[in-house]
Formats: sequence, structure tokens, C-alpha cells
Amino acid sequence: MNLYKYILSILFPVVLSVLTFSCKEEAGIELFQNLDIVGEVPVQEGSLRCTVLHGGTINVYGGVGKYDVFSSDEETVQVEMVENRYMRFYALKSGQATLTVMDDAHNASEIRISVEPYLRNIWLYEVGYQVTADNEELRTCIEEELAVSETWRDARLQLLFDTSEGGSCQIYSGNSALTDEGTRFTWTPEGVTVISPEGNELYLSRSEDFLLPENIRKSRALGPVHGAWEMDLTEEFRTKYPSVKSVRKILFYTYSAD
Repeated sequence: MNLYKYILSILFPVVLSVLTFSCKEEAGIELFQNLDIVGEVPVQEGSLRCTVLHGGTINVYGGVGKYDVFSSDEETVQVEMVENRYMRFYALKSGQATLTVMDDAHNASEIRISVEPYLRNIWLYEVGYQVTADNEELRTCIEEELAVSETWRDARLQLLFDTSEGGSCQIYSGNSALTDEGTRFTWTPEGVTVISPEGNELYLSRSEDFLLPENIRKSRALGPVHGAWEMDLTEEFRTKYPSVKSVRKILFYTYSAD
């Protein structure tokens, strides 16, 4: 073997590996939205829209090695890489955030997520009362007083989430509004707090121990999500009936799944 062939035999694998790495490094990253009905769809113009409390998945192809993913604003959109195959994002508040996916060779691709407020309509389909008093006559009197002045039966709550924890709120009974413009709300697993423009608060706590009668439940077309809140009116009625022990109004609600 002459000197030329010897040098070539040494350099050829090195040159080949450099060329191969360069080709891989130039490989672009492609993003596809994963839709339930139609399957994979290429992300158009690098942008997607969603609403607060919602998100989605984006399949990632191409590039070199492992992917890392980042959000330009994690308070607006959170994102994570799953099994090095797709990124999963979730919207926390209205606004915009840019998601960047990058591989080991520093190839990168971006997608802008525009987040809009989410409207949740909640229907109150039944109202119940739980009064604890020393005598039956007082209990019946308070329940009748509550029933006569009831405005929450068949009411509707329109909750517009601009963050995952709350937003603006309107409550209607028939065609009449029970709240003023500018009313806000906060939402937690324990209940809902309605806050008037003046700062007055109405707390609806989650009720676990008050069951709707079976005959009423069967006669109602309930949505996928249903439950009950309770409103504590004890202090309000105690000024008029000092011997009353507790007064609770139970609001049975339903709404479509998110």
C-alpha cells in the first residue's frame, strides 16, 4: 500500500462521519398538531389558538437526538416533552406564549400559542334547604320564607375564565340579571366566590352531604358534570330568629365537560 492510499484509508472514515453529522445537523424539525378526528395536521404558519383551561399535543419529527421544549411565558402556557415524541401544552391564562423545541444539534422550531378566555355555562336546576332549629314550626317557617323569595332556581351562571382560577361573572334568573357588570369570580375545587364590583363576596362552598331526591335526579337531563354548592345563611337568619342553629341553601348545578 503506497502512502497516498494509506492516508486516504485513514481520512475517509473521518470525512464520512463529518458529512453524515452535517446532514443530520441540517435536518429540520417538523411540528404536527394531533387532532382527535382527522389525526395529524401540519402546524400552519407556526401558530395555534386555544382557550384557558385547555391545551393539546403537538407531534415532533426530524432533528437530531433528544428534544427540549420551552415556553416563553409559563404563566400563560405550560409545556412538557413526552417520551421524546410529542409536546403537551396547557393554557393557564389569556395571552400569548411561544413554544420552542430544540434538539441536540441546536436545530429549533417555534410555535405561537394564542390563548382566549373560556366561557363555562352552569345551570342551577334545583334548590334545596337544610334548616336546623329547636322546633319543627320554626324550621318550616324559615323554609317557606326561603322558598317564597327564591331567585336562584333555574338560574344560569356565565363564568368567563381569563385565568385558570377565575375571571368575570354574570348570573341570570330568567331574563333578569342577578349580578352587576364588573362582577368577578374565583374558582377552586372547594367552591366558587362571587365578588361584586363593590367588593362584597358571596361564597358557594362545595356540598358533599346533601343528596337530591332520586325522583328529581331521574327526571332531569344532567350534563357530564354535576354537583351541589351550599350557601350559609345562618347569620342572616339568626338576627331575625335567634334560636335557629343553621340555615343552608343548596344549589344543584350541572354543566358540560371541558
